[in-house]
Amino acid sequence: YGEREPFSWAGDGERASVPVSAFPNEAGHWHYVALGARDVIGHELTFRLAAPVGDGPAPAWPVELLRRLARHALGCERPIGDGQYVCFEEPLDPDGTVRCVAIVEDPQLPDAWQLVGLHEDELVFMSEDEHDRFLGRLREREPLLVTKLARGPVRLD
Repeated sequence: YGEREPFSWAGDGERASVPVSAFPNEAGHWHYVALGARDVIGHELTFRLAAPVGDGPAPAWPVELLRRLARHALGCERPIGDGQYVCFEEPLDPDGTVRCVAIVEDPQLPDAWQLVGLHEDELVFMSEDEHDRFLGRLREREPLLVTKLARGPVRLD
């Protein structure tokens, strides 16, 4: 990410509270990386958010998203991974748009799981039969699977 300094949040001492850094990407998004999630769940966790990458700080709500998923993964009997999704009881973002995320391999960081914000209407496509096709369609629109809060739901028809 060049010479630009990331915004960073330290862990707060709670279980699975990993430090997170947000790196500004020239393509107009923030790339959040939960540094140390590998120690907790075996993989780093990442999230990409379309948001202005000017001189201001990165939005902070994705930090809680990454930490909540790390806590969730730590409590699961089976490991989380590519092709799965997780829904939380309450929305994670200030607009109330993101309550569920797909888990995919990060297209740029080896051995990292990237979280991708999903619309409620898209959950039907996360079944074993449809998730590859759905994520392929989403990648056609957004190759790095950047979460764009204002995007409309992806359709498979």
